[in-house]
Amino acid sequence: MVHQFLLQEHQRGLTQEGVGLSVFQDQVGYLTTSYYKGDFAFRKQLAFDKAIGVGVNIGAMQKTVNVDGLIYKDPNDPRIPNDKNPSGINVNFGTGVWFNNPNFYNLTLGYAVQNLSSKPFQFASVAAIAPGWHQYLNASAEFTPGGLMVRPYLLIKASQNGAGFANPDFNLGALADLSTALQAGLSLRNFNKDL
Repeated sequence: MVHQFLLQEHQRGLTQEGVGLSVFQDQVGYLTTSYYKGDFAFRKQLAFDKAIGVGVNIGAMQKTVNVDGLIYKDPNDPRIPNDKNPSGINVNFGTGVWFNNPNFYNLTLGYAVQNLSSKPFQFASVAAIAPGWHQYLNASAEFTPGGLMVRPYLLIKASQNGAGFANPDFNLGALADLSTALQAGLSLRNFNKDL
């Protein structure tokens, strides 16, 4: 797996802006995925120390199938690509929003969605891989019961090939500061096999 990231930040008054470029490449079995993405985000300071952030990205995802090692039940199947290493590339979009209120338990809420174009990858005459929307909903806060800093969090992930928030995967956890140099945490997760 290869992952490279470049970031440039800028601040103007109460607004911070950032631009990023990332390159990601991964291989699982006979499928190689390469993703090239550009991001733009800004954070605006609001009244009473509250803040909001918004980001957008555009990227190109390429999927390549290495067919050399595959064994076909029917080698004459017209859906088998003629190319030795067929590939497809899709342009994709994503966006997200984030809100923080440090005066109310340092509450942070966020929502992001990726793969907004949901365009399937074509290999020969088959729409083989159709990435659906990937949605993320998160919340976190900070509490100090008895002087102990506790940070609970919730992350809900969902993917879909249609409308709605489908196939949810829930992550619930908390971190506690036991001292300035030691933290302890607990995390619970349900795993959705369809995600």
